[in-house]
Amino acid sequence: MEGCDFAEVAEDLAAEVRLIRAIESELRELDARAAGLLDEIDPAGLHRSMPGFGERTATTVAGRLGDPSRFSGAPKVRSFAGVIPGTNQSGESESRPHLTKSGDHVLRHALFLAAETARRLDPQLAAIYHRQVVERGNHHTKAVCAVATALASRLVAVLMQERAYEIRDTDGTPVDAAAARAIIAARFTVPPEIRAARRQPRSAQRMKGRPVHGVRSKTSPSSPPVDEASEIDATRVLVGVDLP
Repeated sequence: MEGCDFAEVAEDLAAEVRLIRAIESELRELDARAAGLLDEIDPAGLHRSMPGFGERTATTVAGRLGDPSRFSGAPKVRSFAGVIPGTNQSGESESRPHLTKSGDHVLRHALFLAAETARRLDPQLAAIYHRQVVERGNHHTKAVCAVATALASRLVAVLMQERAYEIRDTDGTPVDAAAARAIIAARFTVPPEIRAARRQPRSAQRMKGRPVHGVRSKTSPSSPPVDEASEIDATRVLVGVDLP
C-alpha cells in the first residue's frame, strides 16, 4: 500500500503486544494473591463449592460480601447485592426488567455471571430459570436474575451452616455433573420458539411502536416480583441446604 510504513506499523504492533503481555502478567499475579487470601478467609472452600463460581468469582464475592453474619438474613444480602431487577415505564408501555443500579454493582455483576453458568450445571437452578421463561413469560435477563437471587440465598445458607454446596435433582437426589447436565437437557431446555418470543425488543422497535414480544401493556397482568418469585422457588426446590 502506497504511503504505508510497514516497519513502523510492525513496531507499533509489537509495542501493543508487549503491553498486553505485561497486563496479563500483572493479572496472573493478582489472581494468585487473591486466591491466597481466599484460602485464608475460606479454608473449607465453601465459596468455590457454589455452582458457577470459578476462583475469580469466588474471590470477588467473598471480598465484596464479607462476613454474612453481619446481615440479618438472605433478603438483606440480596438487597445489598442488588440482584433484583427494575423496570422502565414510558407512556402506555412497560419494558422488560433490567438489573437495578442499586446495591454493590461488582457483587451483583459477579452473581449474575455465576447464575448464567450455574443454571447450566444445577437442575434446581435450571428449573427456576425454565419456570421464569416458559411459565411466567419473563425475559432472559429477569430469569437469570431470579437464579442469581436464589444463588445468593443459597450462598448465605452454605456460609452460615459451613456446609459445602451439593448439586441435587429437583427431588433432592444428589447427582454428579454429567447426570445434572443430562437432567437439564432433558427437562429444562427452553424451546427455541419460546426463547425467541421472550427476546427483549430493541430501542428502535419500541420507539417506532411496532408490536413486539417483550413489551407489555400496563393493563396486562405482570409477573410476581422476581425477589418474591425466586424466594418461593428456592425454598420449594432447595433440599441440599436450608435457607435462613
